[in-house]
Amino acid sequence: ESNLTLEDVPAWKRTITAPDLVTNEQKLRESASPSPVGVANTPVCRPRMPSDQNHRIRRIYVAHNRKAGGTTLRTYAGHVAATLGIEYVADEGDPYEPPGMRNDTLYVTSIRDPIGRTISNYEYEGRWKCGEQRKLMKEQKDAYMPLAEHAISFESFMEQNDKYTQKCPMGPLWGCHSDCHARWFAAPHRLGCAKTNSTVIENAAYEVASNQHLIIRTEFLRNEAYVAEVERYFGVPGIVSRKQGAPVCDPVSKRANSLLPAEYSEESKNKVRQQNVIDYRLFDKLHADCPEGIIFPERTLLDVYEPHPGQSSEVT
Repeated sequence: ESNLTLEDVPAWKRTITAPDLVTNEQKLRESASPSPVGVANTPVCRPRMPSDQNHRIRRIYVAHNRKAGGTTLRTYAGHVAATLGIEYVADEGDPYEPPGMRNDTLYVTSIRDPIGRTISNYEYEGRWKCGEQRKLMKEQKDAYMPLAEHAISFESFMEQNDKYTQKCPMGPLWGCHSDCHARWFAAPHRLGCAKTNSTVIENAAYEVASNQHLIIRTEFLRNEAYVAEVERYFGVPGIVSRKQGAPVCDPVSKRANSLLPAEYSEESKNKVRQQNVIDYRLFDKLHADCPEGIIFPERTLLDVYEPHPGQSSEVT
């Protein structure tokens, strides 16, 4: 296995912003450059919509990547499925269904900058003992103030990840703290632990990720034009405006973090970068055609879906 260094992490990935949106397929054919050699159009910036008229879409499948906009996506996808009268399935913590396994299914997922995902994972799921802090909040009410000695350090959190990835096969997939996109996408191949060659993990993850119909980049949801295109793609509004249930510990962690913000040493930040190098290499491939803009297909889910027998669509 080759040694991975920070030079493998493209600097632009750390400050990526949503490119200008392009939606006209004819414009793409006339002006866009082809993807780099060996890299096909990818579903981050080239989402696809199934076009086989013999197999109508009756099902949406969400591969839920934790702390990467997964709750937002699955809440919205469930609403879309209910509106259209089609089936909805989401997996979190179990190996994902390989895209294409069913030809009546729209496969979608979401991703987030790996370092931002790791930090969020720590602050909302790893820093505080939820039950302990909930009890203190209930007892102290407005006087509540979290104590530093009750917090799990970021260094300890990352050490837990080191132990987790040594398990082959790995334990529950939500135990991952870094290089998680690659490990989760590679899981259908029963790969992902530290004993597996990083290139093997990367390639297996890319096979699963690149065959999704749509990968939502969570950071892009701050862009109104991007949101509009996602909603046109599904034919139903509400991806950012729809109320969603937060995991039980999120409000607890949010309050504790606001009162006692986490601090990160340069050494810790460098370790996070080092532990996400496989993810960044995967991101490199998945964003290969993004410099030309994000180009959604003209065809939408409304063109290809079919309600299940006995189900009715609310779309007229």
